[in-house]
Amino acid sequence: MHASPLSTSTATTECSSSRIVLFRDISAVWSAALRVLCGLSAVVMCCVVSLLF
Repeated sequence: MHASPLSTSTATTECSSSRIVLFRDISAVWSAALRVLCGLSAVVMCCVVSLLF
């Protein structure tokens, strides 16, 4: 049984689209984590500056 080229092409398209969705989720998580880290570092810097001066 040979797989028809149409089915294989749709399978690869689904795989690539799911990979793109996964990448989008990962980038969203990364941006959220970076935002939280930036906020935390800003708070820490404010605390350190207020302690020093």
